[in-house]
Amino acid sequence: MKLEATAIEQDKIPDVGTATKSFKASTVAASKKHTLDVEVVENRGRYSGNVAKWKFVFKVEKS
Repeated sequence: MKLEATAIEQDKIPDVGTATKSFKASTVAASKKHTLDVEVVENRGRYSGNVAKWKFVFKVEKS
């Protein structure tokens, strides 16, 4: 399985941050939370270099 999280800035020229995590589906025995941390770095203008940090939490369970 592959989890992917993407954060996109709503701007004229949007900055993008992405994180991925992979694991085998066979390793899922019970409900488990997987966390992906995504950073979006401003790369233009007076706020250039500033970072927005996002945390995405996925709950994965076998049914």
